[in-house]
Amino acid sequence: MIGSIVNGVQLFYLIYFSVMIGVYLFLCVVAVFSMRSYLRHYGVNGSAPSFTGREPSITLLIPAYNEKENILNSIRASLQLVYPDYEVIVVNDGSTDETLDILKREFNLQPCRDPYTEIIPTKPVRAIYNSIPHPKLKVIDKVNGGKGDAMNAAVNLSKGKLTCSVDSDSVLEPFSLLKAVRPFMEDDTTVVSGGQVCVLNGCEMRDGKLVKVGFPKQWLVRIQVLEYLRAYLVSRMGWSAFNALPLVSGTFGLIDKKELMRAGGFHCYTIAEDLDIVFRLHLMLRSEQRKYRIVHFPDPVCWTEVPKTFDELKRQRLDWHRALAEALMFNIKLLCNPKGGIVSWFMIPFMIVFEFFGTVVEVLGIFLIAIFALLGVLSIQALVIFTLLALAANMFLSVVSLLLEEMSFHSYPDLGSLFRLFAAVIFETPAYRLLTSYFRLLGVWDLILTYPAKAREIRKNRHL
Repeated sequence: MIGSIVNGVQLFYLIYFSVMIGVYLFLCVVAVFSMRSYLRHYGVNGSAPSFTGREPSITLLIPAYNEKENILNSIRASLQLVYPDYEVIVVNDGSTDETLDILKREFNLQPCRDPYTEIIPTKPVRAIYNSIPHPKLKVIDKVNGGKGDAMNAAVNLSKGKLTCSVDSDSVLEPFSLLKAVRPFMEDDTTVVSGGQVCVLNGCEMRDGKLVKVGFPKQWLVRIQVLEYLRAYLVSRMGWSAFNALPLVSGTFGLIDKKELMRAGGFHCYTIAEDLDIVFRLHLMLRSEQRKYRIVHFPDPVCWTEVPKTFDELKRQRLDWHRALAEALMFNIKLLCNPKGGIVSWFMIPFMIVFEFFGTVVEVLGIFLIAIFALLGVLSIQALVIFTLLALAANMFLSVVSLLLEEMSFHSYPDLGSLFRLFAAVIFETPAYRLLTSYFRLLGVWDLILTYPAKAREIRKNRHL
């Protein structure tokens, strides 16, 4: 009896991880060919674009809540972008620190008389300000409502044809908008475009400009550099090739304003407003059977701070996993939707089975290994072989990510940084994976505890 259970568990895990690893390896191959195609078309570093005279207007949406430490660098970088027609709208979302006072003092803000029409319902707007020395800049001061609510207020005030969400602790490259807008100019069916987000920790900033790309000293941050490369250069490049991209990061992403408004704006009852809006656009446009594109391009266009301590990392990964669960629940109509194509029949099932439940399967597997070992029915030889194969596959994905970065944009030019990244590959695989799996499992538990209250909130605010 016990032998049959052990054999059944081993078979399940063999099939489960074989399928998961196989999909990631397939996305890896697709990403390599996509990168080659991108480099042939645009050249290394995307060849600094020039104006064509056809660029659509863009509104940068920068929500800020208690961001007095980071907000100035982000805004200064945004005001120095090379783009013919754009505006910057910063939303002080009820900050309790000196964020608004710093903005008033630094940018000479004065009350604005421009009309504000609440097309998308939001928490009350208290005031709108113009910057005297920077005509592109507007600041909204409003009651706290969360990131999605803050961005909806900015959308209501915006004049651009495209909106671009930017985190208040992120810094944009000067040509970010010119690179990000290219998919819209090359194909009028494009509705969302997002680029490579890199780790800002260890870099040198001066007056809102990234003057030197540095390499972080902390091992925890170095591993996240590797993680970001793998997520953007392999996973998102692979999904994008099939127009099944699950996420364009809220750290930096362009969205067609008309389609965003048709979808109802950003939902404010979820912490996954970026994941949620991409899912909702997939659902809306595929239900209408419209031709559309949601794309990722590999150019490094945005730099962002990542967690420096284990407590910060725990909070981030817990939030990310809960965000994934919320986005999947709120858009469950995408699952096996007859009109959904590869999004409904492959991407969403993969996200549910392997991205969300994967952490439960991994942690449960560790407990089962311990139990089977105590019972003396564990095949050590089979365990070692399977573990080594899994680690080798994960390391292969990481190494390919490094090679893609090295053959393309070469963000970390010195050999020392490159060797330290390769060292991070070895450390990241066994230890960091287990740590983040534990954090994600806490996210699952947190969701279970808070779901009843969340469901009541959704029913109460379903019009938002």
